[in-house]
Amino acid sequence: MGFVDRISPQLASVACQAALLCPSFEIAGQTLRHHGVELGVSAITLNGTDRSDGRVVLVCIDGGRLRERKAKRGRRVAGLKRQGYHTDWREPTQIVIQFFNADGSKCDDFLPIYDATMGDIDQVFTLIEKYLRQLDVTKAENVVFCADGARRYWTRTDPLAKKLWIAVHFEVIDYTHAKQNLAPIIEKLPKSMASRQIEKIRFVR
Repeated sequence: MGFVDRISPQLASVACQAALLCPSFEIAGQTLRHHGVELGVSAITLNGTDRSDGRVVLVCIDGGRLRERKAKRGRRVAGLKRQGYHTDWREPTQIVIQFFNADGSKCDDFLPIYDATMGDIDQVFTLIEKYLRQLDVTKAENVVFCADGARRYWTRTDPLAKKLWIAVHFEVIDYTHAKQNLAPIIEKLPKSMASRQIEKIRFVR
């Protein structure tokens, strides 16, 4: 019959359509119940492979850049067909969540989660918490948080790990930002020593 994890293709199709067409997973669940399909939010958002059981969960956080178009105030200048606008730079926070096997290889049965928000740092971690709860992260082998050196990240990762009852977690500065901060230090070392340290950085990568 083509069942996968006790789910028929038709049920999976209906649930996916509801999740895509409805404004939230909660409303998707309500819509399905009206049609006699009893599925909770966790069942709609996850499939059998989207679990962290025995896996390494990598959570990457980084800032991006985008221009937000805002119309200028006041009347439109005579002779112009369109209202002018400003395009100030803004910084969204981007999130990537991936699964890895114990040997460090990527899990082929789990597609990375990509998301971003224009909210403040508290909203960022609220979003991360939501995803990790859905992934049942308490069953993970460990969780690795990776970001740049900004304190706003690292003052929140440990409290989040405790809140989610994560047994083991690591905090890692990403390679690019670590290299940027190590380079000025290496430049102050004697040339013979500096060359050896540069080779070590290349090897670690």
